[in-house]
Parts: sequence; structure tokens; C-alpha cells
Amino acid sequence: RITVNDHVGLPTSDRDAYTFTTDSVGRLLQFAIRNENGEADAKLDGDVKVVLYDNQNNVLKTVESTNQDPSSTYAFHNLEPNTQYKIRVDALSGQLEDATNYQLVLNLLEQTSNSTIEAFFQWAKAQTSKITRLDRSDLKGECVTLIARYIQEVFLPESERTKQRAFGNGHATASVVASNFPQYFDSYTTTSGLSSNPPKPGAIISFGKHAPKFDGDYGHVGIVTSYNPSTKEVKYIDIGNGLSDGIVAGERSIFATDYRINGWTNPK
Repeated sequence: RITVNDHVGLPTSDRDAYTFTTDSVGRLLQFAIRNENGEADAKLDGDVKVVLYDNQNNVLKTVESTNQDPSSTYAFHNLEPNTQYKIRVDALSGQLEDATNYQLVLNLLEQTSNSTIEAFFQWAKAQTSKITRLDRSDLKGECVTLIARYIQEVFLPESERTKQRAFGNGHATASVVASNFPQYFDSYTTTSGLSSNPPKPGAIISFGKHAPKFDGDYGHVGIVTSYNPSTKEVKYIDIGNGLSDGIVAGERSIFATDYRINGWTNPK
């Protein structure tokens, strides 16, 4: 964990850049802006933009604070070994009104599928505005959008993340993902296969149409965060414009034997 305290926006052309080089192991980078005292829940004096670049100056990730709230600046990215990267911090508007002290926090973890999935959970829970996809600008805040963003951020290579894809309606999304991404996900499992293939963290879980709490023709879908084999309780995150205004509102729970569950697909 590395922390750097600095100031941006005064003079108005002021911007800060930090370069670093990874070691011989693939790393998961987690980064965020905090206030000058390192407090995640305290406001900044202005808004900032944080950009991650590769060694060719290609933009890999861009995040911005909103209303001086730094919580939305948390982000993550898988890094190549023995490679130089750069992070730049700017005052968002480039004007004096966004001048602020800040603390940049960097975590470089060992890159594993579990660590990347957990990083996505943290990112999703930190969002304060409707979650969007990388392949299209509409469908903000819809349940399937969370799944699309999850697959784009965690599984797809950089060159494939903005390619437009169909993920089906919520009630079928787990089955669609299992069929379309067999390199990343196991076969589709229904509740009848619970004993042999229970859901695990990172599983995509689909719920049926016209069931209580999942009304309508489209069903619903979420991402499993944990499963307790003793109680058969599944915890998951989800979003929905009519459910939580398009953001993750904590974790929900359901029993794995519940009739409203259509099925799931586990990450490999």
C-alpha cells in the first residue's frame, strides 16, 4: 500500500503525475482518492479526475469524484508484469473552484481471479450513480448492466471490453453467459444441481419472471458474493432502476432452494 499527499488545481494548470513499474508478477492495482487526512467518507475541497495510462500513454481507466465526494474514485485494473504505468490527477474542471488537497492511495495485490472478483464487488458497492456498461451508453442502472460491466471489467481482455454483446433478459442471463463465455464460466446449473455444483462467489444468478420481488417479463439477475452450505443461504449484489435507482444497495440474501431462482453459472 502506497499513499501520496498532494494538491491539485492551483495554479489552474496544475496536474500531478505518478509513474511506477510492476515487478515480475501480474498485479491487481486498486486505487482511490481520499481527502488529505486519508478519510474515504470526508469531502474534498473540489472535484478531481484520475486517469491510469499504460507505457504507450493509452488510457486504461478514468474515474471522477462527484460533488466533492471521493468514494466514486475507487477503481481497479489488472497490470502486466515488468511494465511501467502512470497515474495522473487533475482538477476536474481545470478551474480554481476544483483546487483541492488529496491523498492518492495505491494497492498492488497479487493478481488472482478471486482478488479481481472481490475488487469488482468493492467497486460496485462504492458507486453513487447509475452503473453503466462499457459497450453502450444506454441501459444505465438495469440489472443486466451490472453483469455486463462485471464480465467486461473482470474477464475480458482490454481489446474486447467495448465490443457490444447481448446478455439476454435477467431471467436468462446466467444461461446466456454460460453458453457465450465457456472460457470463463462453468455450465449452467439449476436448483436441482445444488448439491453437486452450488453457487460460489462470482457466480451469476438468474431469477424467474413474474415471481414476488422480481415482477415483469424480464426476470432479474445478480452476482453471488457468498454461499453458506449449512444454511443454503445465498448472498448477492444486484441493481435495478426500480429496485435501487441503478446502484448496489448492499447485499441481498435468498435460500438456494427458493423457487424464484432459475439457475446460476460459476466462474472457473
